[in-house]
Amino acid sequence: CLASYQIAIKTSDKQTEIQEFKWEQLKERVNILRRLQMRK
Repeated sequence: CLASYQIAIKTSDKQTEIQEFKWEQLKERVNILRRLQMRK
């Protein structure tokens, strides 16, 4: 039972990491778009 619990924790950690990674990518894109609009 403990092993499956640990696996569940690892899985949720992975999902959190993926969400944070996507969020970072999204912020990067927004920053790039803002810079492009400032140049115009």
